[in-house]
Amino acid sequence: MKKPIHLYIFAVLSLIASVLRIYTVFFSKFDEAQIRSGLEAAGITGGDLDGIIGMSKASNAFTTNIINKILVVALFAILIATIVFLFKKANEKASYTYIAYLFGTLIYFTYSFIGTNQISKIHETAEMQGFTKSAALMGYGINILLFVIYFGVTVFFLVRKPKVTPDMSQTATDI
Repeated sequence: MKKPIHLYIFAVLSLIASVLRIYTVFFSKFDEAQIRSGLEAAGITGGDLDGIIGMSKASNAFTTNIINKILVVALFAILIATIVFLFKKANEKASYTYIAYLFGTLIYFTYSFIGTNQISKIHETAEMQGFTKSAALMGYGINILLFVIYFGVTVFFLVRKPKVTPDMSQTATDI
């Protein structure tokens, strides 16, 4: 059976994304003074400044909540199982666990999208709410597109296995 090169590539890319997700969820810190000085340097003052800082604080609290931590750890565990199956040459099991990982990321991104929409309600102006919601929708759309591509390629190669032709040569047990 051929090596599933696509699965190796997807696993490496997913591992990079998972490590970044783990860093964001477990080690993200909210530093109001740093955010305030950066926004003031960009020329943002007054009510907009306080609104952005309030949203940043709520966003950080959402990003580091327990549900996100559980989802990220579960996704990482499933991805590690996929990599272990790849090294054990259990390619079919690796494909199925990677599909489970993909559906887990779909759940994670849907939860993040819903949470971001709720956080956008913190803004006082309709313009900032609309901007935040459209940015969240665009990010969610990109994640759905990546899900469809990764899922499609994985299922395509899982279904399209090479046919094994029976060996018609005589063996020592044939009469």
